[in-house]
Amino acid sequence: GPGGGSAGAGGRFDWTRAGVFDLQTRGFAIRYVTGSLFECPAGESLAHCISQDCRMGAGIAALFRKRFGSIEELQEQKKKPGEVAVLQKNNRYIYYLITKEKASYKPTYSSLRGSLIA
Repeated sequence: GPGGGSAGAGGRFDWTRAGVFDLQTRGFAIRYVTGSLFECPAGESLAHCISQDCRMGAGIAALFRKRFGSIEELQEQKKKPGEVAVLQKNNRYIYYLITKEKASYKPTYSSLRGSLIA
């Protein structure tokens, strides 16, 4: 499949064949896995970048919106660029890195860095 992964039965991603890269640094681990984010094990956290207005109208953000919803809950957190909003769904945390004010704006390295360390 795309990105070096492969689909198993029923078109689902086969995690036993995924390309995995682990990095241990500064007391936490980053795992880079090639494949579909939405097919990862239920206990794995997810993160992606959005705008402060929580529009999430295109790209992967639209897929997160459709799958997890809770837009009002995100907006109630009143996070600004450089911060992170968080949802908990079942055994999973979803991190929404706020990297720009509006969906039409471009993110900055500064706001991305701030969101990652928030």
